[in-house]
Amino acid sequence: MKLDKGDNDGIELLSHIKSKNKDVPVIMISGHANIEMAISSLKHGAFEFVEKPFDQARLLNFISRAVENLSLKTQNKEYENKLFSSYDLIGESKNILNIKDQIKKIPMTETSIVFNKPTKYALK
Repeated sequence: MKLDKGDNDGIELLSHIKSKNKDVPVIMISGHANIEMAISSLKHGAFEFVEKPFDQARLLNFISRAVENLSLKTQNKEYENKLFSSYDLIGESKNILNIKDQIKKIPMTETSIVFNKPTKYALK
């Protein structure tokens, strides 16, 4: 947590890391820990907070869980990206072709598409 004799601290570094990649797991370690410091670390996105001296097996367990968590997040994003593109509209009518054309123009984002009225068009 305390990186040098100056004003730099681990929370600043944690915030910088999370601004670059919010999914990367960060385990904070401190020899000057207190409850407020641990809570602040977790609120700023730390995966875990460990107090020195630490048990090696416990730290290795946290690292293993962090790697597994990152792997699951990555896999989940891949599934979410494939979810929408894995469905096709059935039909070749003018309306269906128009909808297909409009869908192709939508970039893959976190935006949802909601139909206000029930439709008779099926997804396969």
